Amino acid sequence: MPSEPHRYQEKLKHELTLEGAKNLILISRKWHDRTGVISRLIPELKKSPVRAEGFYTEDIFENRKRVGYLTKTLQGESRILAKSGLPSELCVDRFGVDLQTVETLVVPAIETALRSA
Repeated sequence: MPSEPHRYQEKLKHELTLEGAKNLILISRKWHDRTGVISRLIPELKKSPVRAEGFYTEDIFENRKRVGYLTKTLQGESRILAKSGLPSELCVDRFGVDLQTVETLVVPAIETALRSA
């Protein structure tokens, strides 16, 4: 039986080649499924005429325990978005959020994606 990402491979290839298709929304109950598909999809998009913009997040693990999140733009820039022990005015659960990363990486990535949509 094919693994989950391969299950939609042909449909995804078809959808990305549709004339006028601009957006791809990825929905999954499992966080790692979305991240896995996105990280596999980015190299394929770089080979195609499709211009992809935006960002995604990956878990940061230390000793098999999630300690934070890394944010990565589709152009390859990455920074820590949130981490336990990070002093911050804003916390989500036990993670301090790096507001500078939000302001200088995440927001511009969203703005660029919206302009190109």
